[in-house]
Amino acid sequence: MHIKASLGYCGEEFSNLPRDWEARIDHLTNVHKFGECNQTKKFFRADHFRQHLKHSHAGTSGKWTNMLENACMKDESPPDAAAGTVMEIGSQQRS
Repeated sequence: MHIKASLGYCGEEFSNLPRDWEARIDHLTNVHKFGECNQTKKFFRADHFRQHLKHSHAGTSGKWTNMLENACMKDESPPDAAAGTVMEIGSQQRS
């Protein structure tokens, strides 16, 4: 038995076996343009982040979207408000 993991962009499942990582990396870079966007871009609204995923990374909504949002979410004060949550491309941690 091997475990499968869903991609945060589309929900497609890939095996976690080392021999299958090349197919996953190929899918991420060619289909979803992983690593091609501005790593400093921030989204202060979740719906803007979802739009970015859809239009820039061929993302589709589903339970896998929450996994990606949580991986990219970080608490930060927006420029014009006291507190808020920001989605930051390239962020791997939640503060």
